[in-house]
Amino acid sequence: MWRYHKIVKRLVESKWTQAYLSITIAQVFVIVALQTIIAVQNTNEQSNIDPITFNAAHTRFLNIKWENMALIGFQLYLLGMVIDAIAYQNTAEVLVMAVLNLICAIFGSLEIMDGRKWLGILQASSINVAPLSIAEKVEIVLTIFLILFAIGHGVVSHKVSLTFGWNIYKKIGADMQIQRMYRLSQFFVLALKIDIFTQFIVSGFYLIQFVPTNLSSSSLWATIFHSIITFIMLPALYLARRVLQTEVEWQMIAFMAWQAIVVIHYGLVLGETSTSNNTWYFWIGIVALGIFVSVITAILAFGCMRNFGRGLQPYVQRGSSKRQADIEMDKDIMLDGDWRIDD
Repeated sequence: MWRYHKIVKRLVESKWTQAYLSITIAQVFVIVALQTIIAVQNTNEQSNIDPITFNAAHTRFLNIKWENMALIGFQLYLLGMVIDAIAYQNTAEVLVMAVLNLICAIFGSLEIMDGRKWLGILQASSINVAPLSIAEKVEIVLTIFLILFAIGHGVVSHKVSLTFGWNIYKKIGADMQIQRMYRLSQFFVLALKIDIFTQFIVSGFYLIQFVPTNLSSSSLWATIFHSIITFIMLPALYLARRVLQTEVEWQMIAFMAWQAIVVIHYGLVLGETSTSNNTWYFWIGIVALGIFVSVITAILAFGCMRNFGRGLQPYVQRGSSKRQADIEMDKDIMLDGDWRIDD
């Protein structure tokens, strides 16, 4: 109960945290509504297409359903990240929201490009494209809203980060070296949270959507390899967060090696799912994003490992470990004469 009240208190701590959360909630409602309209129109277009005569087009409109679900899920995921960022006062998480919205806008533009390509193909085949035309217009509106929300997050996040910066200063003190190490650890934790989506959820989608249809052409060892990698992803990300607390160097090295394996996994997935006659731009983009974030995660892990043993450990604890660290730091302060206040 105490934890719940603490989170609520931080969510309404200032007008800027309230504005930041309000913008995100508004974004979720708007983007989910627009994506739902797009999904309905594309489903209507799919019903106009003969799956035998126009198999490639039929497959494309099956794929767009997954795109819409992914973007809707990502919006809900971003809402969870915003609440987490405010509750745990992660400045890195707050500042990166605008960037994530711009990435969503890029994926929205990919939807527009793909839609226009198929609009021309279907029109040439005398197929009714009224639903697809509506979907294209809504996709343009969607992209504009994503850019506007990115700007809104960019403006408000600066104010929120100033509030968090002051709180972090009160927590850590004026030691600039500790502050730099703490910020780096925040970016590492942020990368791990993004990896949950770009690694586990994307790989899980691959196993559900592509493996059953490509099982005859894919080798058994490749399927087993992808399955094992997917099931290990979440535990690996959790353990990486724990390593930040325990500062065990060999475990962080093992995690960096694991990220290299994940990149290899992504390369194989991309090779198995890309075909010259049916290029799915959205899928290529999200797998490429996963590779990029995995590389960044490994680089941040290396940076955090270099900071092991340099005084950061008490400030990155969570749960019972954090409470124990706070007690020990309070004892140190009480024993240090320089911190006594003279009446």
